[in-house]
Amino acid sequence: MKRLVFAFVAFALVYSVGAIAQAGNVAEGIAVQISGGLGSFFAPEFSAVGTSAVYKGGSGPLVRAADGCLPGDKYKLIVKSDIAKQKTKWISSGSLKCDCTASSTLSDSRDISLSNAKKVKLKAIELPGGAPATAFVTMQGSWTQKRGRDSCFQASDCTPPPYNPEKWNDGGSIQYNNNCYNYANDEITMTFAQPGRACGDMYAAITCSEVYDGANCDGLVPISSGSDSCPDDMNRVYLVIWPGTDYHWYRQDTDGRWSHKPGGTQATNRDSSGSLIYNPETADTGRYTVHCGYMCACGDNADIQ
Repeated sequence: MKRLVFAFVAFALVYSVGAIAQAGNVAEGIAVQISGGLGSFFAPEFSAVGTSAVYKGGSGPLVRAADGCLPGDKYKLIVKSDIAKQKTKWISSGSLKCDCTASSTLSDSRDISLSNAKKVKLKAIELPGGAPATAFVTMQGSWTQKRGRDSCFQASDCTPPPYNPEKWNDGGSIQYNNNCYNYANDEITMTFAQPGRACGDMYAAITCSEVYDGANCDGLVPISSGSDSCPDDMNRVYLVIWPGTDYHWYRQDTDGRWSHKPGGTQATNRDSSGSLIYNPETADTGRYTVHCGYMCACGDNADIQ
């Protein structure tokens, strides 16, 4: 599901709001465009520490992120163009009114100006005010939300994948240039994607913690067990390690079973013994004997490279 984003031309950012009610650390209500402004307005809602909101499009240089509903929440803002990246962190003072109204002048704001900006990522680092939590961001130009839930527009762009081997098993460039990490995120990049490379913090060793942290930096969300639910319509993925040699990811599909794509080979829903995979913890994972655990991924809207 994609959310329609408003493209504005004026410089006053004004919205009409219905059913506004502050509920702890979350802004509630519906924002409806009346007149233009900085560009696009969002109120990303973070369901847990480590969750992210990702936006693509734009081309306008200015990105403004602001505050949160309660003081103490910590966020990280990353803005990328094709050739450059800028980032900043801040701790909310809680000074912004916690509802779905917005102004081009936001209190406690952090601005990044980057020519030809094409991707914006806002990540929750600490949430002492509790989760879910709302922050606010406005950008010049027309932007589309590619990951996350929005408090004011009630949108989630995560789409759990079906088992669809035909998408990957072309016997050619798609199959050979996309690996298990691409498949786990249901994202074709043609780069043999690596955990952490997109966010600038790629793993430095083949260990559970390094690969796990790289994936978390890309926006995957840690969960403690396979019985834990994933936030925002995300789907479960599972990491295993061939000690000192390689990592491998499995993903849960919409039919409840699990599947994977070993390197440049074909995607399959069978394990190393040829059995259907109902539980990656008990499946035959071959030489990948170290079981690291579960994370949550965001369907085909992943931020990987």
